[in-house]
Formats: sequence, structure tokens, C-alpha cells
Amino acid sequence: MMPALLSRLAESCLGDGDADLARVHADEAVALTQRWDMRAWEIDAQLTVARVRRRAENLRARPAIEFALDRARTLVAETGARGLEPHVHLELAALAGLTGDEATRQTELREGLRIFTEIGATMRAGEVAKELGLFATS
Repeated sequence: MMPALLSRLAESCLGDGDADLARVHADEAVALTQRWDMRAWEIDAQLTVARVRRRAENLRARPAIEFALDRARTLVAETGARGLEPHVHLELAALAGLTGDEATRQTELREGLRIFTEIGATMRAGEVAKELGLFATS
């Protein structure tokens, strides 16, 4: 699916240090999902926008990050794409971490953990549990 490929390309570009191209690809993924009315796929694209903007611009992009995450949360509710919901919470936690709001960061991580556990994503739940310090790593 083209939007998913664009999202992965955006993250790859960011990993290669090309934040400008990463933003272009992420925005293009969102535009395609909206043009083709692919609301479930748009959730992933909006999450990519949030990740790319957060990593590339930090708090300078806070309004754009919040917009992308609000849109993703709305789309999860509209589409029932429950498997993507915990990823929204993890991105909200990451944004809270940038702002220094540790209480919100912990709340969002715990909500992500709860949903990962409910949907049976045990490996991902374990990773979040480790981040929360709920059990020691070896």
C-alpha cells in the first residue's frame, strides 16, 4: 500500500538524517490516505507525521504533533482500529517526555501498556513495561 510505504520511507529518511525529506514523505502519506478516504491507513500516516516531527523538530513542532495525534485518536474511535490505539498513547507519552511532564508520560505509557495487554500484543506490552520500570531487565 502506497501510504504505508511512504510512511516507512519517511522514517528511513529521518534515520538517514534527512528530516526535510522525511517530512515530505510523511505529509504525502497523510495526503494520499485522505484523498483515497483510507481512514484506517491514515492513523499510521498521522503517527508517522508525529514521530518524524517530534524527532526532527522537538517541541518546535508541538502544535503539528498534537494535531496529528488528535486526528489519529479520532480515527481510531471512528474506525475501531484498536490495534493502533496504543501507539497513539506511546506518541503522546513521548511528547509529554519532551515537555518534561513526567506524570502525563507515565499515564500515557500505562494506557498503552493496558491496551497492548488487552489485545494480546505481549511482546510490545513487555517493552512498554520495561520502559515503565515494572520489571528489571537483565
